[in-house]
Amino acid sequence: MKKTNDFIKFIKRWLISHYDEFNCKPYLVRDLKSHGNYKLKFCSIPNIAIDISADADYKFDLYIVLTYENQFYFSNPLDLTTVIKKDKKGFFCNLYIEKLYFKTKEEIWKNHLEELIIWANENLNPKNEIVLTFYDGSYDIEILAKNSKNNRENSRCFPLFSS
Repeated sequence: MKKTNDFIKFIKRWLISHYDEFNCKPYLVRDLKSHGNYKLKFCSIPNIAIDISADADYKFDLYIVLTYENQFYFSNPLDLTTVIKKDKKGFFCNLYIEKLYFKTKEEIWKNHLEELIIWANENLNPKNEIVLTFYDGSYDIEILAKNSKNNRENSRCFPLFSS
């Protein structure tokens, strides 16, 4: 079985078994632009998607994408990509500063995906909005509470949920 199939099948099974843990329900769709890739989206949240691919490494990148005044802006607030290596002690993610060993690749993926549940439940709620803040020649995208006063002078706010 190809590496891609293992990873994608694991993601599908993991989503089914952890579906109820998400406050904002996720769903998986094929990425029509890239063969073999998928996107994980959340109900009623059009600006947030997770690119899933197993081509080179096990890519699991969360992106916030905005269009403002005919310009595209994006941010990657959560990167759960894994570069799995194996030595005599077991499997580990090569992106960690300190090696943390696991018995299987699936245990590494599961460990990374637990972070997704925490991030989604903390950030994807109706009390928050997406804030695009401009700096000198740069920008930042954050998810902040609607009543937050951070950087409001140079910022544009976007609803998190579609109507």
